[in-house]
Amino acid sequence: MDNSIVKNIFLSLAEYYSTYEHRRFTGSLSNVQHVQRQKLASLLNLAEKTEYGSRFGLHAAMTWEEFSKKIPIVDYRDLAGLVTRQKMLGTPVISGSSCRYYQPTTGMNEYVKWIPFTDQFLAEQEAAMSQILVEFKKKNWDIFKGRHFWSVPWYPPLVLEEMKRYGDGRKTDSFLKKKIKSLFMIVPETVSSIESYEGYCLANLSYLASCDDLSLISVWDPAFFLNLIDRLSTHREELAEILWSGTWGKNKGELGGMECPESRRASRILSGWEGKLTPDFTRSMWPRLCMISSWDTGSSKPWIRELLKLFPEIPFQAKGLWATEGVVTIPCEGRFPLAVTSHFYEFLDLETNEIHPPWGLRKGQFVSPVISTGSGLLRYIMRERIEVTGFLDQCPCFHYHGRNSGMDIAGERLNSWLAQKVLDKISALFGINTVSFFAVPQEHSKENRPFYILLCGPVIDNSIVRTIADSAENLLMEHLHYRLARELDQLAPLRILSHPNPRQLYQKLTADCGSATGNVEIGPLAVWQKRDIRPDEELCCITA
Repeated sequence: MDNSIVKNIFLSLAEYYSTYEHRRFTGSLSNVQHVQRQKLASLLNLAEKTEYGSRFGLHAAMTWEEFSKKIPIVDYRDLAGLVTRQKMLGTPVISGSSCRYYQPTTGMNEYVKWIPFTDQFLAEQEAAMSQILVEFKKKNWDIFKGRHFWSVPWYPPLVLEEMKRYGDGRKTDSFLKKKIKSLFMIVPETVSSIESYEGYCLANLSYLASCDDLSLISVWDPAFFLNLIDRLSTHREELAEILWSGTWGKNKGELGGMECPESRRASRILSGWEGKLTPDFTRSMWPRLCMISSWDTGSSKPWIRELLKLFPEIPFQAKGLWATEGVVTIPCEGRFPLAVTSHFYEFLDLETNEIHPPWGLRKGQFVSPVISTGSGLLRYIMRERIEVTGFLDQCPCFHYHGRNSGMDIAGERLNSWLAQKVLDKISALFGINTVSFFAVPQEHSKENRPFYILLCGPVIDNSIVRTIADSAENLLMEHLHYRLARELDQLAPLRILSHPNPRQLYQKLTADCGSATGNVEIGPLAVWQKRDIRPDEELCCITA
């Protein structure tokens, strides 16, 4: 049968399922409390089968009011031992639904979290993803006429070894899901198993460059995609050879287990390319691209601006708040409502410390989501700061401001959302690309006082660097504890590090021995860890 006919058949099936989930979601917007209480009952029914549920006497008839009094709010540290025991024993310690695999995630944390991906949890995620696909369809149906680049994560060798030990349940995907992936996804999931990060990047770039019918780029972190396509220039000769011959060449040992793409068209473009990323180059490489989707809030904002400069004519679709542990918001009608048909949600009011159900929120509240999901995570707090912006019918909508994680090297108690707010203001005032505040501990400071560095892109007029530093310092001084730390001389004054490639420098300064430069998530607060790169005493200016 002709491949286009097969593709249309499976696309019709996927469209039918997405339309069904979309109708279920939109129908829930007017009855949020009922839908959420039903969701809680179904999760409690699963929890009855687990050791964790038995410990707290959970049962399906329990109300939210009873549930909220019985179960404590937890983070991953509270559950890590239970998850590890479930992985080792294969029994329902925390997950009442059959567990397919354990997904590692680190984000900006120093430790790996292993999230149980159960049948129920996967169904909850697919319900949210269906809504995203409907939004894609509304914007441009042509994305389903081509193929897609969906980012597949890379894992450090030690993490990968741990994953292999407990098997990979993704191999048991349904026939429909496997077929849709094979028809649309240009990068196979096996790239996550490549041992080196450079090999992983080379494989991704080979598949990406070979795809002349690329219609959608969908990634979570725009900085990840920018880091990836930066390497097109470095590897352009090697890529041209790979795509011309259709063989991995000297990389056969590491990449030989995957089918090598071939594209003489892409090979000719790369051979004649001077190596500078421009809109003309991206247009010639991917002439049928018609949508880009990623995060666009918090620390992602500057990288979205940079990415869209390379694709100025391509429509953009923002994603909602979605973590490995669960989904919170999804795009709908230009807003980001709660994914009410996915998990059960509660919210911690960041001013009063009170817990509210989704039907008890009000516009203007700043909250952190507390989720209960089919993975077995119950009352799991996500350290994010989100604002209730209004309602879609009865369903609350949100704006993401950043993480609630913080930094405290001298009693200043800075948090990520405040740092991001200052970065955004400085960027708007001076028209520069602000990246992050680096906390420089005392042991890295020649004057024996810790201090902060504002990492930013190049400043055209060097005479205003001091003005930028003073403005950022004044904004930080509005935070009581930072001001006290400065007045007590516990912190030295803020400094500026203007760099032509701040994204790459950030990755270099924060990558540790277990991760790869280019695979590190960029955040508004970071610690200066490199002892071999000492900050300058007066004005930090490191040239590439």
